[in-house]
Amino acid sequence: MAPDLIMRRCPKCGVPLLAPFMLRWRNSGRITLPYSETLKMAIINSDVYHTVFSRIEENLGYSIGHLLFEAHRNISRTSFEDMPRVFPGLGSYLHTGFGKRSAVFIFNIIARLFGLSRCETLDYVPGEWGIARFINPYHRELMAANVVGAFEFLDGGPYEYELNEYGEMEFIIKVWPSGGKPKFSERLEANITTTIPGDVKLPVCRRCRVPYGISERLKWMDGGGYIVDRFTNARMIISPSYTLTTVFRELAEELGEEVNEILVKAKRDWVVEHIGQMGIADPRGVHTLGEIHEVYRQYLMNLPLYGHGNPLYFKVEASHMEVVVENPFDVHLIAGTILGLFEALTKEKCEAHWETRRENVVAYYVSK
Repeated sequence: MAPDLIMRRCPKCGVPLLAPFMLRWRNSGRITLPYSETLKMAIINSDVYHTVFSRIEENLGYSIGHLLFEAHRNISRTSFEDMPRVFPGLGSYLHTGFGKRSAVFIFNIIARLFGLSRCETLDYVPGEWGIARFINPYHRELMAANVVGAFEFLDGGPYEYELNEYGEMEFIIKVWPSGGKPKFSERLEANITTTIPGDVKLPVCRRCRVPYGISERLKWMDGGGYIVDRFTNARMIISPSYTLTTVFRELAEELGEEVNEILVKAKRDWVVEHIGQMGIADPRGVHTLGEIHEVYRQYLMNLPLYGHGNPLYFKVEASHMEVVVENPFDVHLIAGTILGLFEALTKEKCEAHWETRRENVVAYYVSK
């Protein structure tokens, strides 16, 4: 196989050399895009978008796919909108046909770097249409949302799309300007929040400056457009952390706070059933108190590595535990994970609750 020059690797740690140009690991425990500390990203197991949300739909009794799509295309567009404000002259360049085509090429590289899919542009006439192929998408509809949002950023107006499957995990998407977006789309704009500066210091590669934990845990598959966990072979993606919180903010406003409880329970069930995919515990048998303490230590140690937040404190006892996290990427998904780990390790049903101690600091409590 010919060498993949676009995804060349750091000779010291093996991470793609583009990673430090596209991502920043902040001392707040979050990952952001390099040109904005507010546009937060997270490394997550892609199965969250499938299994967890399927269970949520079962509990609610209707599909939330349309909400996911709108939230995701909005944050896809927003992710690029800060660039012209940060880089003088970029806005004028992106108004030219050559500039727009160059940007589309960069979008395809980002899709591969973030493990979203292998994507290539087949045809693009700025302001009229675009046609692209993507292979091995982490989620068919959300990958389409990424493409639609990117073209909306470039051409400054709403787009619609048509998606066709042309083979196993291979799709052709065509996008073109539309008369507008659904009215509910406005409610699914991300609420961009700030984070508290922290003191997270991750050991980094001396060559590329990416945390060593990334190369130890993740493997970018040559030519495939996806990332896997080295220990569990689970597919991982790097995605804006706002899609999930935006959708559940909308659902909570419509249906009440019990929606957030459904999210917590769905993530708890996923963790109980897939704890082996997390690569931090043996799913068999009941664990000792010391083993449970070590599992939580490993899980919390990985929070800033994956952009999930900064763990400040944790205490594990036989019948209960407490965790405090600063800048959690999603309050309810972390609650479901912490609860699911305790149930999986003790083999007993437990309850969880949480409270905001101060802005961007959440305390989680689990008890039998």
